[in-house]
Amino acid sequence: MMKVLLLGGNSYIAKSFISSYQDKFDLKVIKREGEFDDYFLLRQEDFSDVDVVINFTAIVHQKGADKEKHQKYNYELVRYLADLAKKAGVKQFVQLSTIAVYGKQNYIDSTTIPNPQTPYGKAKLQADNYLLSLKDKSFKVAIIRPPIVYGKDAPGNMHSLVSLIKKRLPLPLGYFKNKRAILCVQNLSFALYLIVSQKSEGVFLLKDNESPSIGSLIEQINKNSKAKSLILPLPSWFRYLLLHTHIRAFDKLLGDLIIDDSKTREKIGEYQIRAWKDCINDMMLK
Repeated sequence: MMKVLLLGGNSYIAKSFISSYQDKFDLKVIKREGEFDDYFLLRQEDFSDVDVVINFTAIVHQKGADKEKHQKYNYELVRYLADLAKKAGVKQFVQLSTIAVYGKQNYIDSTTIPNPQTPYGKAKLQADNYLLSLKDKSFKVAIIRPPIVYGKDAPGNMHSLVSLIKKRLPLPLGYFKNKRAILCVQNLSFALYLIVSQKSEGVFLLKDNESPSIGSLIEQINKNSKAKSLILPLPSWFRYLLLHTHIRAFDKLLGDLIIDDSKTREKIGEYQIRAWKDCINDMMLK
């Protein structure tokens, strides 16, 4: 059985992967104990007899994370871990990256040139580029670039949206028909399973089959929430104002994000096992 080392085993995505595929691989899980600096204590022998490394370590939704912190933990740590893995004879290194490496671009496909705008995105792109520079016949590298990941117990932006609706506040976001790529955690976990099983390499763009509008997302969340919010149409003048501000939260909420994942499908096949509405429903279960 293939031996797979998971770094950052207590992350949201790692937990989903472990829950679904722990019987498919011989898993070795390393979780953060205290600060991220603990990962710098790992040595080459920790990677011995390991076939594949999946790196979930990252700081994402951490308050007060400055440029130096992103550089240290989202780039330098990845470099440190990858060097250890390659020296130990690991055959494949799978990196959880982010769609943020493309910056504010609204349409992304396999030809899109990265242009990160934040310290997080810049550090993640540095890590991706370093990993790709290490690849050779004996060391395969797979870079996963997902959009917002959501599902039951998900942290981050989708969790914030659910929490907002549960407060029963009137929301002027109904009927807004932008297109926003998202990714159910179960679809991401299955894609990881396929990439490892097939020993695939390269850059992988992932998304759910459908890219719902913020209005559709809110409608589905509200439908399954015990505490209903009043969903109001978004006035056109207000929408224009929000979209032309420089506040990233509004752009991520109301702007378009179209991802073409056709190259990923060519490489690994169909990875969609959960529809977005069903995954939203999962979030509302207690």
